[in-house]
Amino acid sequence: MGQIKGDALFEECVICSVNYLKSYQYKEALAMIHEAMQADDTSALVYNLLGIYYEMKGDYVRARKLYLVASALDASFLPAMNNLNRLTSYMAERTQVSIDFGNYERHK
Repeated sequence: MGQIKGDALFEECVICSVNYLKSYQYKEALAMIHEAMQADDTSALVYNLLGIYYEMKGDYVRARKLYLVASALDASFLPAMNNLNRLTSYMAERTQVSIDFGNYERHK
């Protein structure tokens, strides 16, 4: 029963994080990402979101490291690899439209 409640909290934090990032509300996004990390600190999804946060803030070195962490935690988590490839590609388009939020980008 506690796990279901924890899972629901985690998912709600992730959805809120994505929505805050998409609306450039960085302080709120970071708070939600940290809350999600408290619920599950081994989630590739959370490290991907934190990487997105830092990328959107212009800290590309930290973003790259976090995308690598997400990929190391779950090699099958493609959004982190997509973001890493885009970030490190010479001709990459660095806009919010090209960021891969994972399965949570469909939530508005």
